[in-house]
Amino acid sequence: MVVLSLTEKVGLSMQLRKVIIVGTIAAPLAFNCEAFVSPANNAVNDVVSGVARDASPNLNYGSDDGGIGTTGRERRRGRESYLPFSVDYGGERHPSSTSTLVSSSAWSSSKIDQPPWYVDDSVVTLVPKFKIRDGMMGMFVALMPKFVELVKANEEGTCVHYGFVGPTEDGIVICREGYTSADAVLRHLDNVCDVLNEALQYADIVDLMVQGPLIELEKLKCPLAELGPSYYPLVAGSLRSRKMW
Repeated sequence: MVVLSLTEKVGLSMQLRKVIIVGTIAAPLAFNCEAFVSPANNAVNDVVSGVARDASPNLNYGSDDGGIGTTGRERRRGRESYLPFSVDYGGERHPSSTSTLVSSSAWSSSKIDQPPWYVDDSVVTLVPKFKIRDGMMGMFVALMPKFVELVKANEEGTCVHYGFVGPTEDGIVICREGYTSADAVLRHLDNVCDVLNEALQYADIVDLMVQGPLIELEKLKCPLAELGPSYYPLVAGSLRSRKMW
Protein backbone atom coordinates (compact mmCIF):
# COMPACT_ATOMS: atom_id res chain seq x y z
CA MET A 1 0.00 0.00 0.00
CA VAL A 2 1.26 3.49 -0.90
CA VAL A 3 0.85 6.02 1.91
CA LEU A 4 0.64 9.65 0.80
CA SER A 5 1.72 12.50 3.00
CA LEU A 6 -0.66 15.41 3.67
CA THR A 7 1.27 17.61 1.23
CA GLU A 8 1.02 14.97 -1.52
CA LYS A 9 -2.71 14.52 -0.91
CA VAL A 10 -3.31 18.27 -1.18
CA GLY A 11 -1.23 18.42 -4.39
CA LEU A 12 -3.13 15.51 -5.95
CA SER A 13 -6.45 17.10 -4.99
CA MET A 14 -5.48 20.35 -6.68
CA GLN A 15 -4.43 18.52 -9.87
CA LEU A 16 -7.76 16.65 -10.04
CA ARG A 17 -9.66 19.88 -9.45
CA LYS A 18 -7.84 21.49 -12.43
CA VAL A 19 -8.69 18.48 -14.61
CA ILE A 20 -12.39 18.71 -13.68
CA ILE A 21 -12.48 22.47 -14.43
CA VAL A 22 -10.74 21.99 -17.79
CA GLY A 23 -13.07 19.14 -18.68
CA THR A 24 -16.16 21.18 -17.80
CA ILE A 25 -15.02 24.09 -19.97
CA ALA A 26 -13.95 21.82 -22.84
CA ALA A 27 -17.27 19.95 -22.97
CA PRO A 28 -19.35 22.64 -24.76
CA LEU A 29 -16.45 23.36 -27.12
CA ALA A 30 -16.41 19.75 -28.21
CA PHE A 31 -19.68 20.15 -30.08
CA ASN A 32 -17.87 21.51 -33.17
CA CYS A 33 -14.32 20.67 -32.25
CA GLU A 34 -12.08 17.66 -32.57
CA ALA A 35 -9.68 16.96 -29.70
CA PHE A 36 -6.01 16.88 -30.70
CA VAL A 37 -3.51 15.90 -28.02
CA SER A 38 0.24 15.56 -27.93
CA PRO A 39 1.73 12.17 -27.01
CA ALA A 40 3.20 13.64 -23.84
CA ASN A 41 -0.24 14.49 -22.46
CA ASN A 42 -2.12 11.28 -23.24
CA ALA A 43 -2.71 10.42 -19.59
CA VAL A 44 -4.13 13.82 -18.68
CA ASN A 45 -6.26 13.96 -21.81
CA ASP A 46 -7.71 10.53 -21.06
CA VAL A 47 -8.98 11.94 -17.76
CA VAL A 48 -10.19 15.19 -19.36
CA SER A 49 -11.98 13.27 -22.12
CA GLY A 50 -13.68 11.14 -19.51
CA VAL A 51 -14.89 14.19 -17.58
CA ALA A 52 -16.10 15.94 -20.75
CA ARG A 53 -17.82 12.74 -21.89
CA ASP A 54 -19.67 12.48 -18.59
CA ALA A 55 -20.65 16.17 -18.80
CA SER A 56 -22.01 15.80 -22.36
CA PRO A 57 -23.14 12.19 -22.86
CA ASN A 58 -24.72 12.86 -26.26
CA LEU A 59 -21.44 13.86 -27.92
CA ASN A 60 -19.35 11.37 -29.84
CA TYR A 61 -15.87 11.50 -28.29
CA GLY A 62 -14.50 8.17 -29.36
CA SER A 63 -15.89 7.17 -32.70
CA ASP A 64 -13.75 5.47 -35.31
CA ASP A 65 -15.98 6.67 -38.16
CA GLY A 66 -14.99 10.32 -38.44
CA GLY A 67 -17.14 11.57 -35.55
CA ILE A 68 -16.21 14.38 -33.20
CA GLY A 69 -13.12 13.69 -31.12
CA THR A 70 -10.25 11.24 -31.45
CA THR A 71 -9.97 7.67 -30.31
CA GLY A 72 -7.16 6.40 -28.14
CA ARG A 73 -5.74 4.79 -31.26
CA GLU A 74 -5.63 8.16 -33.05
CA ARG A 75 -4.04 9.87 -30.08
CA ARG A 76 -1.30 7.25 -29.99
CA ARG A 77 -0.41 8.09 -33.58
CA GLY A 78 1.20 11.26 -32.28
CA ARG A 79 -1.06 13.95 -33.74
CA GLU A 80 0.19 17.15 -32.18
CA SER A 81 -1.41 20.49 -31.48
CA TYR A 82 -1.00 23.36 -29.10
CA LEU A 83 -4.75 23.63 -28.45
CA PRO A 84 -7.16 20.79 -27.56
CA PHE A 85 -9.67 21.31 -30.35
CA SER A 86 -10.07 22.09 -34.04
CA VAL A 87 -12.15 24.57 -35.99
CA ASP A 88 -14.47 23.56 -38.81
CA TYR A 89 -13.99 25.70 -41.95
CA GLY A 90 -16.77 24.91 -44.38
CA GLY A 91 -16.70 21.18 -43.70
CA GLU A 92 -12.89 20.92 -43.41
CA ARG A 93 -11.46 20.46 -39.92
CA HIS A 94 -8.20 22.13 -39.00
CA PRO A 95 -6.55 22.21 -35.56
CA SER A 96 -6.50 25.69 -34.03
CA SER A 97 -2.72 26.03 -33.67
CA THR A 98 0.40 27.13 -35.47
CA SER A 99 0.92 23.53 -36.56
CA THR A 100 -1.99 23.98 -39.01
CA LEU A 101 -0.68 26.90 -41.03
CA VAL A 102 -0.08 24.61 -44.02
CA SER A 103 -3.60 23.16 -43.82
CA SER A 104 -5.20 26.61 -43.48
CA SER A 105 -3.15 27.82 -46.45
CA ALA A 106 -4.28 24.88 -48.55
CA TRP A 107 -7.90 25.63 -47.63
CA SER A 108 -7.46 29.30 -48.64
CA SER A 109 -5.80 28.34 -51.94
CA SER A 110 -8.74 26.08 -52.82
CA LYS A 111 -11.02 29.14 -52.52
CA ILE A 112 -8.66 31.28 -54.64
CA ASP A 113 -8.53 28.59 -57.35
CA GLN A 114 -12.29 28.83 -57.90
CA PRO A 115 -13.27 30.84 -61.02
CA PRO A 116 -14.76 34.31 -60.41
CA TRP A 117 -18.54 34.68 -60.36
CA TYR A 118 -18.43 36.83 -63.51
CA VAL A 119 -17.28 36.58 -67.15
CA ASP A 120 -16.67 39.16 -69.87
CA ASP A 121 -19.94 40.51 -71.23
CA SER A 122 -20.40 39.76 -74.93
CA VAL A 123 -24.21 39.94 -75.09
CA VAL A 124 -25.75 41.91 -77.95
CA THR A 125 -28.82 43.79 -76.71
CA LEU A 126 -31.71 45.20 -78.72
CA VAL A 127 -34.07 47.74 -77.17
CA PRO A 128 -36.83 48.63 -79.66
CA LYS A 129 -39.38 51.19 -78.46
CA PHE A 130 -42.84 50.93 -80.00
CA LYS A 131 -45.45 53.69 -80.06
CA ILE A 132 -48.88 52.13 -80.49
CA ARG A 133 -51.23 53.98 -82.80
CA ASP A 134 -54.51 55.33 -81.49
CA GLY A 135 -57.23 52.70 -81.15
CA MET A 136 -54.87 49.78 -81.84
CA MET A 137 -53.66 48.96 -78.34
CA GLY A 138 -55.58 45.68 -78.08
CA MET A 139 -54.38 44.37 -81.43
CA PHE A 140 -50.72 45.11 -80.71
CA VAL A 141 -50.83 43.66 -77.18
CA ALA A 142 -52.44 40.48 -78.55
CA LEU A 143 -49.33 39.88 -80.66
CA MET A 144 -46.83 40.11 -77.79
CA PRO A 145 -47.30 36.48 -76.61
CA LYS A 146 -46.75 35.29 -80.20
CA PHE A 147 -43.28 36.88 -80.23
CA VAL A 148 -42.43 35.14 -76.97
CA GLU A 149 -43.67 31.73 -78.16
CA LEU A 150 -41.58 31.93 -81.33
CA VAL A 151 -38.47 32.73 -79.30
CA LYS A 152 -39.14 29.85 -76.89
CA ALA A 153 -39.59 27.39 -79.73
CA ASN A 154 -36.67 28.36 -81.97
CA GLU A 155 -33.94 30.30 -80.18
CA GLU A 156 -32.57 28.03 -77.50
CA GLY A 157 -28.85 28.59 -77.11
CA THR A 158 -28.82 31.99 -78.88
CA CYS A 159 -31.30 34.10 -76.89
CA VAL A 160 -30.09 35.29 -73.48
CA HIS A 161 -33.31 37.03 -72.43
CA TYR A 162 -36.49 38.26 -74.10
CA GLY A 163 -39.64 40.06 -72.98
CA PHE A 164 -41.82 43.17 -73.14
CA VAL A 165 -42.49 46.04 -70.75
CA GLY A 166 -45.63 48.13 -71.06
CA PRO A 167 -47.83 49.34 -72.50
CA THR A 168 -47.75 52.67 -70.71
CA GLU A 169 -50.73 55.02 -70.58
CA ASP A 170 -49.44 56.87 -73.62
CA GLY A 171 -49.07 53.63 -75.63
CA ILE A 172 -45.36 52.88 -75.31
CA VAL A 173 -44.07 49.29 -75.33
CA ILE A 174 -40.40 48.34 -75.06
CA CYS A 175 -38.96 44.95 -75.93
CA ARG A 176 -35.94 43.84 -73.88
CA GLU A 177 -33.84 41.42 -75.95
CA GLY A 178 -30.40 39.92 -75.44
CA TYR A 179 -28.51 37.61 -77.82
CA THR A 180 -25.22 35.75 -77.83
CA SER A 181 -23.96 37.40 -81.04
CA ALA A 182 -24.84 39.50 -84.07
CA ASP A 183 -25.67 36.31 -85.96
CA ALA A 184 -28.12 35.39 -83.19
CA VAL A 185 -29.82 38.79 -83.63
CA LEU A 186 -30.28 38.19 -87.36
CA ARG A 187 -31.60 34.71 -86.66
CA HIS A 188 -34.16 36.22 -84.29
CA LEU A 189 -35.33 38.80 -86.82
CA ASP A 190 -35.83 36.04 -89.35
CA ASN A 191 -37.71 33.96 -86.78
CA VAL A 192 -40.23 36.70 -85.85
CA CYS A 193 -40.39 38.41 -89.26
CA ASP A 194 -44.05 37.69 -90.01
CA VAL A 195 -45.33 38.69 -86.55
CA LEU A 196 -43.15 41.83 -86.56
CA ASN A 197 -44.56 42.93 -89.91
CA GLU A 198 -48.08 42.52 -88.52
CA ALA A 199 -47.17 44.43 -85.34
CA LEU A 200 -45.86 47.33 -87.42
CA GLN A 201 -49.39 47.78 -88.77
CA TYR A 202 -50.46 48.81 -85.25
CA ALA A 203 -47.34 50.57 -83.94
CA ASP A 204 -44.23 52.38 -85.07
CA ILE A 205 -40.66 51.82 -83.89
CA VAL A 206 -39.77 55.29 -82.58
CA ASP A 207 -36.39 54.32 -81.15
CA LEU A 208 -34.04 51.35 -81.48
CA MET A 209 -30.89 50.95 -79.40
CA VAL A 210 -28.37 48.25 -80.29
CA GLN A 211 -25.75 47.59 -77.61
CA GLY A 212 -22.83 45.16 -77.49
CA PRO A 213 -19.19 44.53 -78.44
CA LEU A 214 -18.08 46.82 -81.27
CA ILE A 215 -17.09 43.91 -83.51
CA GLU A 216 -20.65 42.53 -83.27
CA LEU A 217 -22.29 45.92 -83.87
CA GLU A 218 -20.36 46.33 -87.12
CA LYS A 219 -21.98 43.14 -88.44
CA LEU A 220 -25.47 44.60 -87.84
CA LYS A 221 -25.13 48.04 -89.40
CA CYS A 222 -26.03 46.96 -92.90
CA PRO A 223 -28.90 44.53 -92.09
CA LEU A 224 -30.56 46.96 -89.63
CA ALA A 225 -30.03 50.14 -91.65
CA GLU A 226 -33.71 50.54 -92.60
CA LEU A 227 -34.72 50.60 -88.92
CA GLY A 228 -32.39 53.55 -88.16
CA PRO A 229 -30.90 52.21 -84.91
CA SER A 230 -28.47 53.94 -82.56
CA TYR A 231 -25.38 51.86 -81.76
CA TYR A 232 -23.74 51.76 -78.34
CA PRO A 233 -20.40 49.90 -78.16
CA LEU A 234 -19.79 48.01 -74.94
CA VAL A 235 -17.04 49.47 -72.73
CA ALA A 236 -14.03 47.19 -72.25
CA GLY A 237 -14.10 45.39 -68.90
CA SER A 238 -17.89 45.04 -68.80
CA LEU A 239 -19.03 41.85 -67.12
CA ARG A 240 -22.03 39.62 -66.59
CA SER A 241 -22.82 36.88 -64.12
CA ARG A 242 -21.39 33.45 -64.95
CA LYS A 243 -24.73 31.84 -64.15
CA MET A 244 -28.32 32.97 -64.37
CA TRP A 245 -30.52 32.92 -61.31
